Amino acid sequence: MLLLQMLLERGLKPNIFTFSLIIDGLCRAQQVDDTLGCFSEIVEWGISLNAVTHNILIRSLCVRGDAARSMKLLLDMQKHGKSLDILSAFLVGVSIFCCNLGI
Repeated sequence: MLLLQMLLERGLKPNIFTFSLIIDGLCRAQQVDDTLGCFSEIVEWGISLNAVTHNILIRSLCVRGDAARSMKLLLDMQKHGKSLDILSAFLVGVSIFCCNLGI
């Protein structure tokens, strides 16, 4: 990830806000696989993911119609003790509903 390398070269240490912005940008560029890789990097850095970061990716997966991965992410979020907010649950529910209807 070029942006992350540039930050590190300048002596800047990314935090959850930095990663959330990177994830949002990758999702908006429809690079979901790169986004999932970024999630792994966040964990390697020892940074705790928050609901905002999860919602960014959940929203992107739902927009793509990827209900299975959005549901998995929601369950992982719950498994790791992250509080499920109404937005996360709503997005996944709508995504599953639309996929079942073939929309």
